[in-house]
Amino acid sequence: MRIEKWGVFAIKEGRIIKINRDAKASVYGNYIIIKDRQGIISRYAHLKSIAVNVGQTVQAGGFLGIMGDTGRGIPGPNKHLHVSVYPATTKDPYMGKDAIIDPKTYILDGGIYPCNSKPSTDFHQMIGNPPYPHEGLDFSGLDKNIITGWESGTFEIKNIFEEFKKGR
Repeated sequence: MRIEKWGVFAIKEGRIIKINRDAKASVYGNYIIIKDRQGIISRYAHLKSIAVNVGQTVQAGGFLGIMGDTGRGIPGPNKHLHVSVYPATTKDPYMGKDAIIDPKTYILDGGIYPCNSKPSTDFHQMIGNPPYPHEGLDFSGLDKNIITGWESGTFEIKNIFEEFKKGR
């Protein structure tokens, strides 16, 4: 049961390896980085608040914090969750350029959906000015994008991604 409408949840079980609570120190704002059992690294960014600590192990679906609008969003600050996924071999998981794993693939490979809202910006979608490929997947912080049945957490992930793909 999910009790927080704008909650952020771990996609897979892992250990918290880095937390940034200084929203002005990063374009990602407040963020959490988790390393899973296979060494895959995931970043949860633009958080309003963080409910975990470095070194802590979280279960898949474990509560991490609240979606927010910290850091720099495109076209400007807006409430959303940004998820980037990095291979175990990445040298610097704190920079977006190494995020070469599509978060949708990571989620569909035995993961838990990380929030209660629909995606808004896709992996490698061109954004910004000048345009560049988005290195993660964003989930909207607008009420109209809340997933029906979010409280139970039992919605069909694959259908959400298929609907998102059709709408692009």
